[in-house]
Amino acid sequence: PYIYFGDEIWSYADTQARANQIARVLVEDCHMVPGERVILRSGNHPMLMAAWFGILKAGGIAISTMPVLRERELTYMIGKAQVQLAISDKKLSEDIEKAKENTETLRSILYFGMEGPDGLDARMAGKPTDFATVDTAADDPAIIGFTSGSTGTPKGTIHFHRDIMAAADTFIGHVVKIQADDIVCGSPQIAFLYGLCAYMPDTMRFGASVVVVERATPEVLLQTIEKHKATVCFSTPSGYKLMLDAIDKYDTSSLRLCIAGGEPLAPAVFHGWEEKTGVRIINGLGI
Repeated sequence: PYIYFGDEIWSYADTQARANQIARVLVEDCHMVPGERVILRSGNHPMLMAAWFGILKAGGIAISTMPVLRERELTYMIGKAQVQLAISDKKLSEDIEKAKENTETLRSILYFGMEGPDGLDARMAGKPTDFATVDTAADDPAIIGFTSGSTGTPKGTIHFHRDIMAAADTFIGHVVKIQADDIVCGSPQIAFLYGLCAYMPDTMRFGASVVVVERATPEVLLQTIEKHKATVCFSTPSGYKLMLDAIDKYDTSSLRLCIAGGEPLAPAVFHGWEEKTGVRIINGLGI
């Protein structure tokens, strides 16, 4: 198993097959060429993950965005990155459609969770599950991650294919040490590089499994840990602090690793979490 999502289980083979089908839709139906940018709009969802891999397999550059972003922010990002294509959850179509009207480069939007022959799901169903992955170089751009804009307008930070692998092989491989029998869960959105790396390259690199939740509130994350016997948890210091308020109601004994990021970790949260779970939180900054 690679992805647990509600009652669905996607194996590594399932995920690769769907990524290959999405790559074929992009290349054969949308005439995508290597180097084109594709914006992603969805909450945490297996289709979002398969789309991310499909974009990279086709030689594209993936740009994940938060589902809470509206027309103005999307228009800015599409214009700044010169985005040609978009893949979105149908539930989030309104703002991306408005943004498309205000930009010159975005030529096509693919929707998953959409009924009818034009939806991504239907287009994928008619495609073979193999794809000749584009021979990208280690220093070819793979993703553009937009900053939060706290110091002005958001900046599009470019990451190469080698950067994604390096993050997994260094911090995760040598400090966190995820293993093949681990079950990973967490609260970050895939739109954040923290969440993207945690659920995809960091998990997949070491053959582990991941439980994906569209919106992991503190209580939902604790329920997820208990239900799936999760062994690794990614969250923020604030997230762990909020979970401490309800942790006594749940069985978290399966946890062996807890990783935080995005902000400083207060000593009270660090010690409180260790007291309740026996696990010392690893706080990684700048990954």
